[in-house]
Amino acid sequence: MPIPEPQAHEILLRVHYCGVCHTELDEIEGRLPPPELPVIPGHQVIAEVAECGAQATNYALGDRVGVGWIHQSDGTEFENLADTFVATGCDTNGGYAQFMTVPERYAVPIPEVYGDAEAAPLLCAGAIGYRALKLTGVQNGQPLGLCGFGASAHIVLQLAQHCLPDSPIFVFARTDATRGFARDMGASWTGAHNETPPVPMQAIIDTTPAWLPIVQALQNLAPGGRLVINAIRKESRDQTALQLLSYARHLWMEREIKSVANITRADIAEFLPLAAAADIRPEVVCYPLEQANEALRAVLLVALMTIWAEYLWYDALGYVHRFWTFTLTPVFVVAAGAILAAIAPFILLRRSGPHLRRLAITLAAAGGIVWGLASWRLVLLYLNSEPAGVVEPMLGFDVSFYLFTLPLLDSLFGLGLFVALILLGVVLFLREDSFGLINFKAPYTAPATPLLIPLASLLLAVVFAFGAALSVFHLLYSQMGVVLGPGWTDVYVRLPGLLLLGVIFLIAGTLPLSPRFRRFMTHLVERRLPIGPPTLMAVLGAWTVIGGLWLVLVVAAPQLVQWLVVKPNEITFEVPYIKRNIEFTRKAFKLDEIEERQFAAEARLTEASAADNQHLLSEVRLWDWRALDAVYKQFQEIRLYYEFVDVDIDRYQIGDRYRQVMVAARELAQRNLPERSQTFVNQRFKYTHGYGYTLAPVSDFTPEGLPNLLVKDIPPVTSDEALRVKRPGIYYGELTSEPAVVNTSEPEFDYPSGETNVYTHYSGTGGVVLDSFWRRFLFGWKFDGTVLLLSSYPHEQSRILYNRQIQQRVRKIAPFLVFDQDPYIAAVDGRLVWIVDAFTSSSYFPYSQPFESHEQIEFRGPEIGERTVRRLHGENYVRNSVKAVVDAYDGSVDLYVFEPDDPIINAWQRALPGLFKPRQAMPESVRAHVRYPQDLLLVQGLIFARYHMTDPEVFYNQEDVWVRATEKHYQDVKPVEPYYVMWEQPGSDQAEFVLILPFTPKNRQVLIGWIAALSDGDNYGRFIAYKFPKEKRVLGPQQVETKIDQDAFLSGQLTLWNQQGSEVIRGNVLAIPVDDSLLYVEPIYLRADTAAYPELRLVAVMQGDTLSYAETFEEALLGLFADEPIAMQAKPSNDGSMAELASAARGAFDAYLAALGEQRFLDAAKQLQVLSEVLSQMNTPQVEQPTTERP
Repeated sequence: MPIPEPQAHEILLRVHYCGVCHTELDEIEGRLPPPELPVIPGHQVIAEVAECGAQATNYALGDRVGVGWIHQSDGTEFENLADTFVATGCDTNGGYAQFMTVPERYAVPIPEVYGDAEAAPLLCAGAIGYRALKLTGVQNGQPLGLCGFGASAHIVLQLAQHCLPDSPIFVFARTDATRGFARDMGASWTGAHNETPPVPMQAIIDTTPAWLPIVQALQNLAPGGRLVINAIRKESRDQTALQLLSYARHLWMEREIKSVANITRADIAEFLPLAAAADIRPEVVCYPLEQANEALRAVLLVALMTIWAEYLWYDALGYVHRFWTFTLTPVFVVAAGAILAAIAPFILLRRSGPHLRRLAITLAAAGGIVWGLASWRLVLLYLNSEPAGVVEPMLGFDVSFYLFTLPLLDSLFGLGLFVALILLGVVLFLREDSFGLINFKAPYTAPATPLLIPLASLLLAVVFAFGAALSVFHLLYSQMGVVLGPGWTDVYVRLPGLLLLGVIFLIAGTLPLSPRFRRFMTHLVERRLPIGPPTLMAVLGAWTVIGGLWLVLVVAAPQLVQWLVVKPNEITFEVPYIKRNIEFTRKAFKLDEIEERQFAAEARLTEASAADNQHLLSEVRLWDWRALDAVYKQFQEIRLYYEFVDVDIDRYQIGDRYRQVMVAARELAQRNLPERSQTFVNQRFKYTHGYGYTLAPVSDFTPEGLPNLLVKDIPPVTSDEALRVKRPGIYYGELTSEPAVVNTSEPEFDYPSGETNVYTHYSGTGGVVLDSFWRRFLFGWKFDGTVLLLSSYPHEQSRILYNRQIQQRVRKIAPFLVFDQDPYIAAVDGRLVWIVDAFTSSSYFPYSQPFESHEQIEFRGPEIGERTVRRLHGENYVRNSVKAVVDAYDGSVDLYVFEPDDPIINAWQRALPGLFKPRQAMPESVRAHVRYPQDLLLVQGLIFARYHMTDPEVFYNQEDVWVRATEKHYQDVKPVEPYYVMWEQPGSDQAEFVLILPFTPKNRQVLIGWIAALSDGDNYGRFIAYKFPKEKRVLGPQQVETKIDQDAFLSGQLTLWNQQGSEVIRGNVLAIPVDDSLLYVEPIYLRADTAAYPELRLVAVMQGDTLSYAETFEEALLGLFADEPIAMQAKPSNDGSMAELASAARGAFDAYLAALGEQRFLDAAKQLQVLSEVLSQMNTPQVEQPTTERP
């Protein structure tokens, strides 16, 4: 290329070095296409001044300068945000050349301490990192976080250590090797993105291309903290992570989010001296200019190696077809989108200048590429869809059209609109002169080809006509009426209006092509305002007509009819449409299969009935999962590096009893190793897996008040053969976020045994075999660099296990499914497996009401607002279509289809043959542990709370709205979560594992009904709703809590415990159906301030209005059946207990005085009541209090 000539204020630079940035690969591959082509990339330029323009006086020939991302702008403080901002190597030619020009004020001197090559990266990664650090506003001593640890972040770390020497710096990174690198560079703490740092941070800089770290970073901010996003783009693959945002956890307390956009000249000029002072030295690899493509290929090689690693991972799992389908389909769809989008400018601009035509085609093709990347799954689903067998009544289309075809048509409409607007903008505002240069022109200037404007306008009109046709189908999601879906106004006013508008679009779009119409519009306008050529006048006239008719047909007329005609007689007009909404909403959430029954709710549970149901009552859950988790952590983690993530509820056949149990997996958390033990060898080769599990019945206690463990210790000890596991190693779990290299010459730690350890070698088939140098090279590059490549431990039979975290593992295989957040472990056939529920969902089911995840429950007291199942927010169709089973030892993943009638999962089965298995193929031993998901029952329950009303008039009046029952759990009042119980259906003598959710009427606390989902055998998936007789008063869980609080003895005892340095913990109130009556059970725990876990102190049971409580469930249950009240004798007071009572009385009196002095009269009254109760106990050494209270 010729050497460019510098303008008056420019300098000509002879380029010495130019850094390679990933942004350039984005530009070349079309993710961030330059506005004009051709263009020379490169924006990290180190050069010497070769020539100065006539008015350039700041530099002399031979001076060494640098040029960064900013090539020129308006020179203001916020020049990085100006419309005039010109990016080096993108908007204008950059440094991949021998010479380039730049305005002299945007060239900066380079400190002498730097060589040319090591200075280049400072102009991009360094300067943008410096700007991000400035934008945080963090002060010396305040904690700073770095999310991601690439080129920019590691420079920021060094800069922060220099500028903020007293600030702790926390680094979040994906791999252990990267975290180790950060620690070596002086980071105060390192962890994975989902780990919690020691303290909240005042500021966090995010440099990742993903969305999930954003959500996690916001949660780690201190009040008033700021998150600065330093990324030129975010990928769309995990954008759904934003649905996890909670205002309270992530944004409340004045947390801020700020993005970094470009840099200013001042950023570079300020940063370079600071970098020199801090002795920041980037490491670089140099390529000659003629090998610039080689440098880019090195960047591209990273992507190719990533693909190779992905292929090996899928091949090891046996899902190669899934890999190729998801790799090649986007390529084909992107290519098709680019070609489709380029057709219109290619045809319409064939007589325009070549550069203008090329620009329009490039822009349109770029839109097609973006469309392809966003819509390839829609294309794949459409090509594999089949009729669902359900037809909507308004237009007569099968539901599959709305689930598969309409989303694709909507995306095509967006692409067509983009291309039409680009084309119209080009012909109106751009022109190519005789030198081939593209310039702006006024829209009223006549184009070289007179019909270009009318043809571009016609294309836009055709696109809008297509959009009007799509709007007809979108009437099935209309919100104009009482319910979602078309109402009377939609059917009789908006539908005809949209059809007419589509025809008008086509007619009005063709009118400007008529010479007679053009002459007419020209004469009409020129009388008043002669502003443009006839073609433009004709187009403006046509679109004026279209705009007016759109306002009349689509906006004004429907609103007027709805207001003047329908609203005054709404119930008469809308009844048939309410009925359709009810019918299709129930279908969409599978409520049409619900079995609705009456529950007698007898007021009295007899002793005989209790005896007949002893096998059920013995399985009432008395252990709260949080309380049991604390016990497990104290007694069963064994070593500091083991950890229980949570406790799950399941059921097992143990001997001759069908028992409800609580299970937890003992996983290995490498982060819990002592810091000096967190070496490469330990983390990759030695500490590779967790070991075993622990299991306890939900209701059994030892004499010491601890759970009766049926599986415990290391190695796992059990007396029941059904619970024994032959391979207790957990290589895949909820905490296994790091890769492991197994079956090497270095033995793996298996489990501790007394003062020594037992070692093992992995004998499974999981992971990728490291049977060649190139595979070791690949995974060394991917995870640990040369340290893995050069390690002598792996051999040809060694395996590398990665993507071991089970939620990540199943989500990677089937990203189109929504996975439950609570996987659970089960012991089957001598092995441990994880079971994860997965859902298919859509927001395109016709007539169906979307699920609203924000739940409001009103009662006497503050309003409760809950966010429930955010992952399904806005969806109006949900199925629990898949159960994923992951082997904890070898990592094999099986996906079983449990909803064969679901059209969405059927489409995916056809698209991905071999990925799914039928339900019948699931082994019976695994099938025995499948549970109905709590999330699904919660979604269905919240929809059923309104849609149990199937009469349109009753639904219209909202006469019988239900809400979730509330309870006092621990110290907070909150909605009852779905809970598992053992239950027998009426007329059956077989205990079943059932998920239950109770409801109350809106604004009341008495129970109105409950829903149950069955999990066992052929009954799996049965959904039953029990409604109580409306003439009966059935206590709700919150009323049971109130009854306990009002009991004189029990309330005083709980208050006394709370005053004595202990915490009273209220467990879940469980409503247990027993024959035709309900039994309420609430365990009450006590945890001393110095204790690591709570102990069960009381069990309260209630039936009807009768309350009984005792130290055990059996004694409390006996109290319900006693003819005479049974007295509970309190032990006589001794000196120690009297002292405790005196201390409690003194504390209550002090609290009373403090509240009175601050005019908190309600709190003062409460403390006075506490004082009265404590004094009463001090005056009564022998307390006789009945455990049973009857009305």
